[in-house]
Amino acid sequence: MHVKRWAPMALTFLALSGTSAAPAIADEQPELPRPDRYFLRAAHQGNLAEIAAGRDARRHAATDCVKQAGATLATDHARLDEHGKVLADKLGVPLSGMLTATQRQELAAVKARAGTTEYDEAWLDSRRAAHKTALALIDRQLDSGSNPEVRAAARAARPVVARHLRMMRADTCRTESESESASAPAAMHADSGAHSAADADTSGQSAADNREAILGAAALGSGGVLMVIGWRMAVAQRRSTDEH
Repeated sequence: MHVKRWAPMALTFLALSGTSAAPAIADEQPELPRPDRYFLRAAHQGNLAEIAAGRDARRHAATDCVKQAGATLATDHARLDEHGKVLADKLGVPLSGMLTATQRQELAAVKARAGTTEYDEAWLDSRRAAHKTALALIDRQLDSGSNPEVRAAARAARPVVARHLRMMRADTCRTESESESASAPAAMHADSGAHSAADADTSGQSAADNREAILGAAALGSGGVLMVIGWRMAVAQRRSTDEH
């Protein structure tokens, strides 16, 4: 009697346990491979650094070119990071919301030069190095990554990062000191041009003098010819008088 009374309850418990466990097993996702997880986290940290550096350049850069480059980096990497965070959340990869200690130190070292012409060059150097690292990270993910969605994200980010690197390698952004040094040869060329103009004037004067000399010689030559002709006419006239 005791067994008969508990048997239905035991069967009911087993049935409920089985139905509740089934959805949990179905909802489990395979763990994302380590290279893919690393890429999502590293790309996110890189985006955070570029956004912070871009915003800082907009405030402290000495040249409009670097300010514009900073604005471009901040905008583009914010967009990349937004897509990256959505994908990481979907794949169950937690992301940090803060810069690493190394990133903070690097940004602080550049920011310490704010207000000087050295800031722009230091900023460009740091961003070039960071974008080279980012390209290497992306290429490694494209070569060895296994998750198709993460690979697609890396493929979409690559042209953006490459464009940024070309922009900072094109030497279009110059500091004031570089502009001054660049203007020195221009001034030298201007001086050279002035000397050339002076030389041209001198040569022009010389040419004029030469032309006058040539004309004078021609005039003397013409006078000499006239003198010879006159002498011959005089001789002929004298001979005619003697004969008569």
